[in-house]
Amino acid sequence: MISHRLAIQGLGNGSAILKLMQQVASADNFNRVTGVFAYATESGVRLLIDALSGGMPPGRWMGARKRWIVSIDFGRTEPKALELLASLERSEVLIPNYEEVINQRLIPKSCFHAKTLIFDTEAGLEGGPGGLVIGSANLTVSGLSLGHEHAIAIIWESALNAAMKRQIGSLRKETRQIDALFNVATPINAILVQRYARMRSQRVLASEDDNPNMRLLTEDSPEIPLTRAAILATASNLWVDVDYVVQNRGRGRPGNQIDLPRGTRVFFGFGIGYVPRNTHLGTLIIRYGGNSVRRNMRFGNNDMDKLNLPVPGVEGPANYENQTLLFQHQSDGTFLLRIGTPQQRRRWKEIPRAQGTLFTMQGGREYGVFN
Repeated sequence: MISHRLAIQGLGNGSAILKLMQQVASADNFNRVTGVFAYATESGVRLLIDALSGGMPPGRWMGARKRWIVSIDFGRTEPKALELLASLERSEVLIPNYEEVINQRLIPKSCFHAKTLIFDTEAGLEGGPGGLVIGSANLTVSGLSLGHEHAIAIIWESALNAAMKRQIGSLRKETRQIDALFNVATPINAILVQRYARMRSQRVLASEDDNPNMRLLTEDSPEIPLTRAAILATASNLWVDVDYVVQNRGRGRPGNQIDLPRGTRVFFGFGIGYVPRNTHLGTLIIRYGGNSVRRNMRFGNNDMDKLNLPVPGVEGPANYENQTLLFQHQSDGTFLLRIGTPQQRRRWKEIPRAQGTLFTMQGGREYGVFN
């Protein structure tokens, strides 16, 4: 069987490209990965590694043969991105037109602008299984999660009928041009990367990943996997099941502080880097029933992100216990809070269940995101 999937990424549909790549990686028993990209950043490479290693069965990513072609046109690729790709198990990295671009002081005569990811086995594309992701996204956080991008994926299994084999055979003729690139591109080594880094340092560059939203995902020692962080950071809606709420306002008074899984903070605009327990993360504005209140978020002693909500019965609903809460990220940076009816709860959960963004906490409570 041959299937097609399309991803349109932009406002309201963040991380669509990343999720598509992870879905293709998990579709079959691939053990070869070929990536051809115009530009790459270190944070983008880390994000892709997290997605693909999470999509493949344990151990398969490490054992897979990996080939990468990444250009250095205009100096937009970060040297550390090349080094990180080269450091992977069974990985080789090549640069197209290296000497020409270096001699032209990083201004190419002809731009290398490909963005393609191929999954297959030793049997090749014709032998199946196989998968391709072709689109507009660079190997950056912007390209994979936050920017306006699109991509189409084609996936096929080993058991193909004659007509399907002819289709794949025709596709294979086109992808041979990618194989030809590996025959003429320059394999990297430490000296070549250093030479490129020195020349790049003489230019004033703005990275695709150089803005506050993307820096949320590039902090050191991330608290949660980068793929989940990217999904949280680019979602428009977050819902969470709440059961017992601590009576933090005093005995007999409904509490207004809920526990969220560690790292959920990134949905609310806070970074994912390591912080000690009982750290104040920041404040945010929550809207409910015509009220707008500023509330604190912190990382608690119980290793969970704690969020204060509008005071029950005063600024908020009567209580939060045994409710499903929905937070909707507004264009002005505030968060609209809604309490779900049974019908709404079912609808809120159906979407993330279908797209793989429904999660379960250790205690069994569910939460999820959608756009």
